[in-house]
Amino acid sequence: MTLPAALPSRPLRVRPPGLGLRSVAARLFRGLTISGLLILAGHLLGAELATDSLVLDRAMPAREGRLVDGSCRHSAVLISCSARLSARAPDGTPLIRQTFFAFIAWPRDSYPLTVVADPARPSYLTTDLALGMFGNRAATLAVTLAGLLLLLSHILVQTLTIWRNGRRLRAALDGRRLVAVPLALQKRGRRQWRTVSGGLATGLRHCTWTVPANSQPLFLDRGRDLVLGVTASGPEVMPVDAEGRWLGLTRAERDALLASLPPQPPR
Repeated sequence: MTLPAALPSRPLRVRPPGLGLRSVAARLFRGLTISGLLILAGHLLGAELATDSLVLDRAMPAREGRLVDGSCRHSAVLISCSARLSARAPDGTPLIRQTFFAFIAWPRDSYPLTVVADPARPSYLTTDLALGMFGNRAATLAVTLAGLLLLLSHILVQTLTIWRNGRRLRAALDGRRLVAVPLALQKRGRRQWRTVSGGLATGLRHCTWTVPANSQPLFLDRGRDLVLGVTASGPEVMPVDAEGRWLGLTRAERDALLASLPPQPPR
């Protein structure tokens, strides 16, 4: 079904909302951020865990071991402990070491820390709490890394989907003479629209569009939530914004398009 909307007769340069290079770059940046968190989590939690595994069954209270400073804090059920430990080596050399570890547990009022070390590795200082929670810490690290990897995979798949959809839509519509078609606006949010196109003969196509904040559609029938879309007489359809930016319309072309549409009652 086409409409008598006054679209320009010239080929149009379309900019599908949410499918451009800016959207791809934004998601790639999120992916890089998640990758950084993944590396940071592996370094902060994994390195300490690996070293603690070497003294797990042999540690005992360190000679003149004491907690210089530090504490354990909790955010919901995630407990994180940071401490500076000191002790004295068998030859009297003072030892100082900074430690950090995290685990999941029900919070409690205090977390006493005793400085321990393996007599065979006296320079490596750790705490009885870190060793006592070793299995919990390993599970916490595994859950953290798995969650970040899952999130990273989701972002990469989403980025690839956006790139493919944008490429497909531009190949179908860009530089062509377009015709107007109605779209059912199934859902409209501040930054996201969901539209339905097609019919019984061609099948329904549901599309979700990430749009700039406060973008306005062009309503054909506000009572039935019908908005203006465009196509090149093929299956690919995209909505039109009230400013005409997604079609690259001039001001005169936009005004002519608005004047050709049926008037709508106020909201």
